[in-house]
Amino acid sequence: MTMEGTVKKVKYLNDLTGWGVIELLKDDGTKVIAKGEVGHQYPGYKLNLTGSLVDNPRGRGSVFEVNSYSVVPPTSSEGIYLFLTSGVFKGMSKKIARGLVDVYGEKTLTLLNADIGILRTVKGVGAKTFVKIKTSYLEAKPQQERLFQLIKDYKFSFNEALNIIGEFPDNALDVIKKAPYSMFRRLDKVQFIRFDSLIMAAGWNHLDRQRVREVIHYQMSSCYKDGHTRMLRNVVVRDSVKYLRLDRYLVENEIDFLLSKRRLFQSHGEKGSLLQSQWFYAAEKEIANRLRLINTTPAVKQLVFDPDDQSLETLKSHQRRGIVAPFLNKVSIITGRPGSGKTTLLRTMLNLFESQNLSMIAVSPTGKAAQRLKEVTGRDCSTIHRALGATHISDEFIYNDMNLLDIDVIVIDEMSMLDVNLLRSLLRATAFTTRLVLIGDVEQLPSVGPGAVYRDLIESFCFDVYWLTEVLRIKSKDGKKPTPLIVSGKILIGDWDELIPNDDEWEYIQTQSNEETASKVSDTVNQLIEEGVSYTDIQVFSPVNSDELGVDELNSIVKKCFVENGSSDIEVGDKVMQMDNNYELNVFNGDIGIVEKKYEDFEVSTKDDPALLVRMTSGLAEYSKKQIKELILAYAITGHKSQGSEYPYVIIVIPDNHFSLMDRYWLYTLVTRCQVKVYIIGNHFVTRETVRSRKSHQRGTLLKEQLHKFMPATGIEYKD
Repeated sequence: MTMEGTVKKVKYLNDLTGWGVIELLKDDGTKVIAKGEVGHQYPGYKLNLTGSLVDNPRGRGSVFEVNSYSVVPPTSSEGIYLFLTSGVFKGMSKKIARGLVDVYGEKTLTLLNADIGILRTVKGVGAKTFVKIKTSYLEAKPQQERLFQLIKDYKFSFNEALNIIGEFPDNALDVIKKAPYSMFRRLDKVQFIRFDSLIMAAGWNHLDRQRVREVIHYQMSSCYKDGHTRMLRNVVVRDSVKYLRLDRYLVENEIDFLLSKRRLFQSHGEKGSLLQSQWFYAAEKEIANRLRLINTTPAVKQLVFDPDDQSLETLKSHQRRGIVAPFLNKVSIITGRPGSGKTTLLRTMLNLFESQNLSMIAVSPTGKAAQRLKEVTGRDCSTIHRALGATHISDEFIYNDMNLLDIDVIVIDEMSMLDVNLLRSLLRATAFTTRLVLIGDVEQLPSVGPGAVYRDLIESFCFDVYWLTEVLRIKSKDGKKPTPLIVSGKILIGDWDELIPNDDEWEYIQTQSNEETASKVSDTVNQLIEEGVSYTDIQVFSPVNSDELGVDELNSIVKKCFVENGSSDIEVGDKVMQMDNNYELNVFNGDIGIVEKKYEDFEVSTKDDPALLVRMTSGLAEYSKKQIKELILAYAITGHKSQGSEYPYVIIVIPDNHFSLMDRYWLYTLVTRCQVKVYIIGNHFVTRETVRSRKSHQRGTLLKEQLHKFMPATGIEYKD
């Protein structure tokens, strides 16, 4: 039995096997559910399926069980629209494409091939635009043929084939026939497992040496996702052999080849040989060497510490101990838990630097953290990206090793959020005569990106470390700690057996299922609304973006508490978060704002027209229709987005099914974000296992070992 249909929705997909469930729209308008090895598909693509109808195991009706399929050039109106707006044709905006499809429907491509002049019938296509699209369309004809050949012969999806043609516009077919694995590294929209399965299905030699090397790199890349910068060699070999189903000798031989070409580096650890990619080896080595040079090069301007300075009178003993750090060291490390006085110490330190005419900058990894730093210090603070002069090219900055920052002191707050890549970029732009002050909480979540640089710097004992151990954040004259700080302390030691009673600062709500948890979240938010709490003062957290208790679903649940018929779309009054650094708008990843205006002509505007006005922490930002995709609803966010921020009311959601994404440091970080009251809602067993887990702080790196190659471990730890 055969069937044709346009993909309407991908309901499930296993990336490893390619098995999935998709919803199709047949030409007569009826919907069909298909299951089987359908691979990566995208809404709008037409599929020719071979298979049979079987009973639906989950309900009434039937599903189409797929035996084989092929992707055909788009013939439906929506498929043609998607093709025209794919980026192949320069000047073809969504508005122009929609105008063509609305008028000519399924005959659009046929008519364009016969007479490109039909473009002139679309409103808004002037002579200049017409020439641009015409030239692009005619030039792209050979690319179109190659595009559809990749789809037909290799079963790549439309977007994947487009990615290949974009990187190899003239020789894609030649390269994929002669050396397919040499092209993979330049593709950013094709997952390796899928790429490999399609190439193997096309008849490529499974013993190809380049394939074995790419599998080795793929297995190593899996550790980077968990924050590691190195991997045990025997684990790489084991996983590669399991994937390839080849003799161990062949994998070992290719690892030795990569080592001989310096594409991999090997060192020895307690549990065996360790492998690092060329990039991480070079990055950690450079960080260690630059820190050595900064630490040993005398500063141009000397600092003189006056113990009788009046600004020191308000400091506690452990703060006075820490304030001298930059006066004694070129590289200073100060760490402490929330409420230990880091902010007061930092503010006093900056005043002392200013009184001695030192130039300085205070930076944080995220826009939200930088904004808070500005609020508490009263000074102009920025993100590290902004201070370095980020360009539109990833990881390229105006300030670098050829154009250094002319600064006497650089203070970095929220150090635990820095990954290997960002620290290396900052150190490249730092003069060896500059003083560095590194401040943070080493017990918080580590960075999103690979590495554990703050932990490694502290544990290397190559620098003096000043611990702020006394908790200053008290709520009453009797000196009682806030309950959230007591709870966070128990979390850090893995104690969730003796529960602290609920009070006006803390509430633990135990549930038996995700469904009950979602209901309790809604009840809690509604209760806070009745108490007069604004939605801007409530922040919900989840460990994941998708799933039934993910950020996406929770945003919908919480928004409906405030707006009865609120949709999942961004509307006026919504709390939103910026997901990328946008230097044109001066907004950055993690910035939160409120939508103040949606322009009246939003529906008919082009992608570059103003569409939304959002009040961010840094001021008003006017988003074009194209830039709206950088915003998401922010009633609920993930844990990593919380760092550097504080919220009056914090609601932490513990799903039943995401053990690997939660641990005690994740929970500790979220509990310590609260200013007034924190709620934890979830299954008790899962919460207890979360508190027992230390996964995020067990990252494997080699920065400490690199530091010890350049510096003696003579640092002093000031802790008691």
